[in-house]
Amino acid sequence: MYASVWGCALDGLSAQLVKVEVDVGRGLPAFEVVGLPNRTVKESRDRIRSAFRNTGFQFPPTRVTVNLAPADFPKTSSTLDLPIAVAILLATDQINWTDLGDCLFWGELSLDGQIQSCRGIINAALLAGKEGMSLIYPKSDRPAVESVSGLSAQGFADLSELVSVFNQGKPKWRISKGLRKVGVFQIPDPWQQLKISGGLLAKRFLTVAAAGRHNLALVGPPGVGKTMLVQALKELLPPLRQAEILEVARIYSAVGLEVKAVLKGEPPFRAPHHTVTLTGLLGGGLPPKPGEMTLAHKGLLFLDELPEFSRKALAVLREPLESKVIRLSRGNKCYYFPSDFQLACAFNPCPCGFHRFQPEKCRCTYREINAYLRPVIGPLADRIHLRLAVARPLWEEQASSRREAFPVSIEAARAEVENRDQARLESRLVQEGRHFLRLLFKEEQLSARAYYQLLSVASTISALEGSELISGEHLGEAWQYRWQAAEYLEGAVEDAALS
Repeated sequence: MYASVWGCALDGLSAQLVKVEVDVGRGLPAFEVVGLPNRTVKESRDRIRSAFRNTGFQFPPTRVTVNLAPADFPKTSSTLDLPIAVAILLATDQINWTDLGDCLFWGELSLDGQIQSCRGIINAALLAGKEGMSLIYPKSDRPAVESVSGLSAQGFADLSELVSVFNQGKPKWRISKGLRKVGVFQIPDPWQQLKISGGLLAKRFLTVAAAGRHNLALVGPPGVGKTMLVQALKELLPPLRQAEILEVARIYSAVGLEVKAVLKGEPPFRAPHHTVTLTGLLGGGLPPKPGEMTLAHKGLLFLDELPEFSRKALAVLREPLESKVIRLSRGNKCYYFPSDFQLACAFNPCPCGFHRFQPEKCRCTYREINAYLRPVIGPLADRIHLRLAVARPLWEEQASSRREAFPVSIEAARAEVENRDQARLESRLVQEGRHFLRLLFKEEQLSARAYYQLLSVASTISALEGSELISGEHLGEAWQYRWQAAEYLEGAVEDAALS
């Protein structure tokens, strides 16, 4: 007796259709699974036997052969438990309704027949919607499945309920309505919430970073509030858009992380420790899984104590910051992981943290300073748009004539920035701004990347000010954010070189 149904398995971040074929034939009792199953899939034999026995179904006392096609990629998760069990029930005539060709089954079975949740449900729902199939899934995953618009699906708590419904004929599919429209977060004042007073320049700096998704670095001695400022930046980030929510939720679902906050529109925030491995940061393993740079997609990746990260870890940051994607080659196959993240980093100017800020306290040798800062000065630093030196606690900052708040909200400014043609920003420059930018490029010997970064930051400031044009004042503020911290860092390295 033969039967087949459709299941799916994860391959990287994507779910692939798997045709589950079952043959129940003569021979000594046996249960064989072929088609590149790993140990987890092979163990489904024991789970399915126990589930049948504890739910009153008869497991065939003959030879059962299960084929998972196509056999050219490994099947590595327990999500194939449910389709294998349903195929065996079909082959042994314990399910009467046989028109299951447009159904996609997904779920793990417990020993008592419960259909349990497992990682990758959103990936499976997206695949079912793409293929025009109806999804059969664990009932506990309903909130995640409902996020995929227009999907016909039905959730079941256990195997008995599923068989009972299917024996009554075609079930009434539930059509998901998709995500509710994400409104603008009612963000409380992060400065008041985090008890941050003073620091007018730092507050403007973070507002510009949030509006333009600019990479940023905070440099200063220990205890001045660098990490606290990044926490404030997290609160300033606008909510994810509808398309971004599913894009991020797909990643989190594939690795088994909670997606509730993502489905509400909250941007990801990842802060790995500096001892993170290269695989943990970039991704990889067998089977390949995304790393921290992919988990921060459309959100914020915070690297505290940046020079403490390994040189290899700092080196692999460069390409994803430009290409927004990670390409991993494994054997004859390539995996592409999205990594469109905003980088925020904080670090001290020397191992003890006081060089150039409080030199009387510094006990580091120039060789130690040079070795400490060298990995973060050069190609990596050139990819960081905004840099701020925080010399003293924020409440000690003197009153400034520059107003603290921009007239335009961060959400509105980000929408304006994204609508602007980045390749034609120079056309928005006023004459004095064009002259100032070219003078900086010549006198400071800026790279082409730094030139366009400076123009991009100035464009963000002009959008926050509600201006269509980019003035010399906007460029001056953008240059201030780039030059101030560079003066400290480059000066420290020059001191080390002269020693």
